Parts: sequence; structure tokens; C-alpha cells
Amino acid sequence: MIASFLSGILSIFPHLIIVVACFYFVIKKPGADSALLAIGSAIVLIPTVFYSIILPLIWKYDSFYSKPGIETYMLVGRIVSVLGSLLFASGLVLLIVKTVNESNKGKYTPYL
Repeated sequence: MIASFLSGILSIFPHLIIVVACFYFVIKKPGADSALLAIGSAIVLIPTVFYSIILPLIWKYDSFYSKPGIETYMLVGRIVSVLGSLLFASGLVLLIVKTVNESNKGKYTPYL
């Protein structure tokens, strides 16, 4: 029990680092790209906490599959995770486009 709980907490640390870095980026360079990165990473953290910590506790202390509607909660967690990932990815694409455009200012690119 303790090992699964600790592994769940350890699996959250990379997500927390990403969330902190994204919010730091929002503070330093506010914009649509940084906001989407921060919001997406924060949204993805919610199902990660659910699947890494809360779900193992439910499995340990309660009959998990006897609860009605647990599949609905799992589906909602997956949908929230996908939406957060889409927001993060769109923010990343906006950031890449902005960075490439800024680095190509004043350069002649005949093919673009």
C-alpha cells in the first residue's frame, strides 16, 4: 500500500514541474501561448492526481468495481485529460510559431 502510494506521488512530480514552469512562463511572458500552456498543464494535473493517488486508495479500502457509475468517472477523467492535452499542445504550437517568426524577422525566405 505504501509503495503504491509513494509511486503515485512520485509520478506526479514531473507534472508539477511542468505546471510550475508554465505558470512561471505566464508571469514572465504573458500571452495566449503561455496561458494555453499553463491552463492545459494544470488541467492535465487533475486526472493525473486522480489516477495516481485517489484511485489506488479507492482500490485498497473499498470494493472499486462494485461502485455504480465508476466507469463514468473514469471516462470524465479521460476526457478532461484529453482536453488539457489539446490546450497544452495548441499553446506549444502557438509558441513555436511565434518563436520561429521572431527568429526569421528580416531574413529572406523565398519558399515560405
